[in-house]
Amino acid sequence: MPENYDSKEYWELYKNLPKKIQNLFWEDDISSRIEKITERFELDNERREKLLEIVASVYLGILPPSQIKNTVSQKVRMSEEKTSLLSNEIIRFLVSPLKPLLEDIYEKEEFEKIGIKSFKEEVDKKENNSDFGDVYREPVE
Repeated sequence: MPENYDSKEYWELYKNLPKKIQNLFWEDDISSRIEKITERFELDNERREKLLEIVASVYLGILPPSQIKNTVSQKVRMSEEKTSLLSNEIIRFLVSPLKPLLEDIYEKEEFEKIGIKSFKEEVDKKENNSDFGDVYREPVE
């Protein structure tokens, strides 16, 4: 779990981020995803603020993605089932789509810990591991 930072320290971390990651904090798409999650889980203002803090910590490089589940259970304080679902939605909708950008701050292994593989790895695996062999080639005599 990240230690407590004051607003000045958050701004310093923000200023040191690559521009693409800085833009995440101001994108309407990200805020609409957060709002949908807030509505789906019926989070009150206090829990919503905790959710925003967790997401911001991930984007700032303070909270590794593999620690999201633990942090959600400690900060948001919901039933175990809802905590698991909430952390999965954070990973699915707020971390996974941004993996290429977040790889600037986190190692690949960090994403593998939470089950996010790169798209290229999945495509290569599908192309190279066909059960039927290469069905598009004619047999050589």
